[in-house]
Amino acid sequence: MNTSSSAVSPQAIGEHIHALRRRYHLTHGGNKLTQEGVARKVGISAEHLARIERGEVNNTGILTLQLIANALDVSLPTLLYGEQQMS
Repeated sequence: MNTSSSAVSPQAIGEHIHALRRRYHLTHGGNKLTQEGVARKVGISAEHLARIERGEVNNTGILTLQLIANALDVSLPTLLYGEQQMS
């Protein structure tokens, strides 16, 4: 597991969120999770989530990231570092 204390770029976090959201249906009985669905669960706008996914938000709070992780049914480290880094 590569969870060193180095900062994770907003672009990397956004790519992880996008990939995890796209893969959600594989582990949840075919149910797709749209940006709107995640945003609704987290309590942010779909546009804000889209900006996070594109890496345009440089200061996404840890609480928001944890809520996104919860909505995607993954751990916070998986959200931050990606699935490949967690094995």
